Amino acid sequence: MKTKKELLAVLRRRLTTAVLIGAVAAIGLSSSLSVFGQGLQELQSESADISSEMQEASEEVVRLRDQATDLEEAIEELDEQIEESDKEIKRISKAIDELQEELDEAQKHLEAQQALLRANMRTLYKRGGVSTVELLASSESFSEFIDEQEYLERLKGAIQESTRAVYDIRQAIKRQHTEQRELLIQQESIQESLNELREERQKLLDDNLDEQQRLWEYTQNLAERQRQINQELIRMSHVVTTEGTGSYPWANALCAYTDLPTGPCRHPTDSWGDFEWYVDDKDNRRDQWEFFYRNCTSYVAWRSAQDGFDITPLGPGRSGLGDAGSWHTNASRFDELSVGNEPRVGSFAVFANGPFGHVAYVERIAGDRVLVSEYNLFGDGKYSERWIPRYQPTAYVYTPYSR
Repeated sequence: MKTKKELLAVLRRRLTTAVLIGAVAAIGLSSSLSVFGQGLQELQSESADISSEMQEASEEVVRLRDQATDLEEAIEELDEQIEESDKEIKRISKAIDELQEELDEAQKHLEAQQALLRANMRTLYKRGGVSTVELLASSESFSEFIDEQEYLERLKGAIQESTRAVYDIRQAIKRQHTEQRELLIQQESIQESLNELREERQKLLDDNLDEQQRLWEYTQNLAERQRQINQELIRMSHVVTTEGTGSYPWANALCAYTDLPTGPCRHPTDSWGDFEWYVDDKDNRRDQWEFFYRNCTSYVAWRSAQDGFDITPLGPGRSGLGDAGSWHTNASRFDELSVGNEPRVGSFAVFANGPFGHVAYVERIAGDRVLVSEYNLFGDGKYSERWIPRYQPTAYVYTPYSR
């Protein structure tokens, strides 16, 4: 079993790196800054920087959660130590009670021995002061004289035994008193250590929660700034329609947080859990390509399948594309996919903005403008079409059916 000092050292060490979150959060990002008046390239550059910071924040979240797991394991050890300390305190308390009973019994025995010793001493004083001749003369027979002599010898022996018993009992009582004092000191020390451990445990838990709250506020700030930039980028593009479903089969899936088919679908406290809709029951939130329903990724995967190319990661030379903003970097996971900077009808327009990015399907090309269809552009899980500058996407991903 670890000592208190060792346990506290483990707990402190496992939480030390969590303070990095405070340093990250100290960077700050004012969500009140206006994005209007900034050029497209400037907005895209800032958006990319924010995406990078949000990625770092996401990694910090993972580290913090790992630290929390380690902390919980260390706290389990601490709880075991506390439980053992509680047992030790109870054991010592019981030992003190038993020792007190022994002391009470020893005191009674001592008092009895002292009373017997006093009685024997008085008897010996009265009868032992007679001379042998006087004792013989007062005896009715020689045998009575012998008996009286033996009695006096036994009485002397009893006095000696009682004296030794009194001495031994007094020494035992002294040792027991010393042991009792040591047990009480030990009990107080364990109780003090126990209180320190409990206080330290609570402090570490509070610190961990504070760091998580600080990180959450920081990511919310980043997300708000990212939303402002995305809104401005959308304003710069030409939205053709936000009506209809684009024939997407799960357009009426319900929001997992509101149970409604319309309106924004955002987690009430966790920005990482936004945009999740379900079909039939709340456990059914992903399509056959393992993307969340009514998300941009789900729509583009479905739209690509209509063309004849299925992005299901089955067989060699295939694995998942991940979040929308990483489709261009993950395209190499499919032997059939390639990446470029020029739009093609049937390709995927990838926007590496925000923590998850965005992806749309290229419908038409007209000079420097590209018509894309998409889902969840506004966080409401709805279909939309818009014209965008051909250089606005981060990259284009081509399928065998792109043209």
